[in-house]
Amino acid sequence: MGRSFQSVISVIALIVIVFILATYEFLLPVGENGPLATKVHSFDGQTWTLEKLKGKPMVVNFWATWCPSCIDELPVFSQLSRKYANQAHFVGLVVDSPMLQVVEMVKKFAIAYPVAAVGIEVLEAWKANSLPTTYVLDAKGKIVWSQLGIVSQRRLEKILVELIGIEPTTS
Repeated sequence: MGRSFQSVISVIALIVIVFILATYEFLLPVGENGPLATKVHSFDGQTWTLEKLKGKPMVVNFWATWCPSCIDELPVFSQLSRKYANQAHFVGLVVDSPMLQVVEMVKKFAIAYPVAAVGIEVLEAWKANSLPTTYVLDAKGKIVWSQLGIVSQRRLEKILVELIGIEPTTS
C-alpha cells in the first residue's frame, strides 16, 4: 500500500504541475499591443520609451551578458538589423549586466541598434521571465511573434520579410 500511495501522490503532483504550466502565460500573447510605454535607460544616459520607435516593425530582444544563449544570438540580431535597417527597428534590452560588459558585447558584435538597461518592472510588463526573450511587433506596436529562448536567423528573417512585405534577399 505504501508504494501505491506514493504513486498516486506522484501522479496528482504531476497533474497539478501540468495544469499550472498550461495556464501560465509565459509570453505576451500575439495580437496584443506591446507595452511600449515602459521606460528604458540607454547607456548614453538617456531615458526613453519604445513608443518612439512605432512606425516600423520592431524586434525587441531581452538579453544579458551572463546568458550564453543570449550571446550566441547577438550576431543574428546584429546582422539582420543592418540588413533591414531601413525597414525595421531593433532594440536590445539588457538585464542585470555591468555596463562595461555590455559595451564590450556591443563592440564585439558590431551592434548598431539601441541597447538599453531595464529593470524588473520592464521584464514584468513584457513577461520576459527567462532569457533570451524576443518579440516582433508590427509598425503599430502589436505583437506578431514571440520566442522564449534562442532565435534562429532563418525563422526571424522569414517573419521580418513577411511583416515588411518584401522579397527575401541574399547577403
